[in-house]
Amino acid sequence: MSAVWTLARKEVRDNLRDRRSLFFALLYGPFLLPLMMLGPILYNIDRHTIDVEAPTQIAVEGGEHAPNLLQFLHQHNLDAVEAPTDYREQLMRGELPVVLVIAPAYAENVARGKPAPLIIYHASSEDESVSRRRQLRAVLEQYASQIRGLRFRSRGIDSRVFDPLAISERDQSDKPRGLLFIAYLVPFLLMFSMLMGGYYLAVDTTAGERERQSLEPLLSLPLPRYQIVLGKYCAILGFVGLAMLLPLISTFALFSLLPVDLLDLNLNFGLPTFAIAMISNISTAMLISAFMMAIAAFTRNSKEAQTHLSFAMLLPVVPFFALQFLSVPVGSFSMLVPLLSQFQIMETVVFGKDLPPHYLAVSAAGSIAAAALFLGLAVHLYHRERILA
Repeated sequence: MSAVWTLARKEVRDNLRDRRSLFFALLYGPFLLPLMMLGPILYNIDRHTIDVEAPTQIAVEGGEHAPNLLQFLHQHNLDAVEAPTDYREQLMRGELPVVLVIAPAYAENVARGKPAPLIIYHASSEDESVSRRRQLRAVLEQYASQIRGLRFRSRGIDSRVFDPLAISERDQSDKPRGLLFIAYLVPFLLMFSMLMGGYYLAVDTTAGERERQSLEPLLSLPLPRYQIVLGKYCAILGFVGLAMLLPLISTFALFSLLPVDLLDLNLNFGLPTFAIAMISNISTAMLISAFMMAIAAFTRNSKEAQTHLSFAMLLPVVPFFALQFLSVPVGSFSMLVPLLSQFQIMETVVFGKDLPPHYLAVSAAGSIAAAALFLGLAVHLYHRERILA
């Protein structure tokens, strides 16, 4: 087997000289792709999530007209402070998020049972202003509902008379459909990164060497063809494995920037989840490497190989979108399906469900079996004279 490792080291050394290969294998897939896909999602969650438990100051003008309202705001963690005279200019400059203006006629209108005027000034171009406006308006609507109930009660009327239906919803699903997108992001990123990591090396090991006319001298050596294939396969697998490990680290780092309770989605993106993702995708790396090796051996030149392998980039897209629209039950049979099983494993652990250990074994067996078939196909193609044409 020393010949296999010698050939693998030679392929790795040659690929390290190609800056384009290094960019896609070590930078684009592992770091830039997770940042581009997960970064905006996590950023928007952080900017638009309101911590209603944290005390917040709200600038108020005319607070002396509504002491009860200010007390209600305080009970809901909104502490009123006197608004500056130039609050409109400060709102436009982004120095103030929101200002509540209470009209002088507020107390009189409340006493007479008329609508009491309130004005919320905000700046829709500022994210914090939009968030604080929503929080303030929600609290004011609670206060309005409370006053409405008191008014009906003072007249001997039950306000519930005007609510003919009492509708409530209880979602019993342990995997809400709208959250599957987030659960499937990690396996999708890993598979896409692995494909990018081995793409150029797979093209270069067969089609590239054929064009450089270095494949024929290699095949003329007194080595079995399967050892040559294994040597090239190990080199591809090394880059694919690295392209799997690095995005796991970067993705875990991105999710760790936000506390889990801030997401309020009951999703588990802790270290055990990413450990299971790594274990379940080792066999996927073997399959992707063998698949790209067989495709590259089938093609005649680099351009044709790049065309065929470009279609291979659709592999992780199929289960990613299919599982969001189709209900595929998780079981031992589905675990045998390569790629699909990795998505279902992540779906299970992200939603905090127990993962039977044999699911990992069955999933690995299915992917390794498929990898062996593609590797056998590559060996067969290397035995054909067409490999040099």
